[in-house]
Amino acid sequence: MKIAGIVLAGGASRRMGTDKAVLELGNSRVLDIIAGELSSMTSKVYIATGSVSREEMGSEYIEVKDIYPGSGPLAGIQAGMLRGEADLYVVASCDIPLIRAELLSAMVEVMEVDLDSGIQALVPQIKGQIHPLAAVYHHSMIDTLETQLREDNRRVRDTLSKLSVRYVTESELELVTGIPALQIEEMFINMNEKEDYERVKQIYESRDQNQ
Repeated sequence: MKIAGIVLAGGASRRMGTDKAVLELGNSRVLDIIAGELSSMTSKVYIATGSVSREEMGSEYIEVKDIYPGSGPLAGIQAGMLRGEADLYVVASCDIPLIRAELLSAMVEVMEVDLDSGIQALVPQIKGQIHPLAAVYHHSMIDTLETQLREDNRRVRDTLSKLSVRYVTESELELVTGIPALQIEEMFINMNEKEDYERVKQIYESRDQNQ
C-alpha cells in the first residue's frame, strides 16, 4: 500500500501574528520538523502552500498549490491528493509541531486494519476534541472533497460527516504504541498563539534533553 504525506503550510497564522511554518524549535523550523517526521514513514511528502511559494522548503519535498485558493485546509488536502498517487495520505498541519512519526505510523496501521469496512478517514479524538488536520485519509474521499470545495463549503466537520470515519482516542493509541496517553496529548497541542508557541518550545526542548 502506497502512503504519502501532506503538510498543511498555507495558513494565514493570524492569531500567531507570524508564519507558524518558519517558527523555530531547537535548531529547526516547524515546517522542516513536520515534513521530516512524515518523510520517515511515507514515500513522498507534499507541502500544501495555499497560493504562495515557499522558497525555504527542502528540495526533497514537493510543493502543491490550491486548486481552490483561499478555501482553507480542505483545499490543501485536495491539492496533495491530486498530485499524489497514493492509497493513504497522512495529513499534518503546522499547528501541531510536536506530532511524531511513531504515532502517525500507528494510526496508519489502525487505518489499514479497518480498510475492508470501507473506512475513509482515521481521525484522532484527544481529550474529547477531534483533530482532522492530524489524520489519515483514503484516496476515495477525493470526490467528496471536490464537491465540498466546488460548493464553497470549507468546513472540515461537514466533510467528515459525508465520509466513513473511524475516531481513535489517546487511550487506544496508547495501547497500540505504548506511548503514555499524556505524551500523546502533548503531541496534539495546537499552536495558535504566542503563548502556545512558548509552551511548545519548552516541551520540545525538554524532549530533546531526555533523548
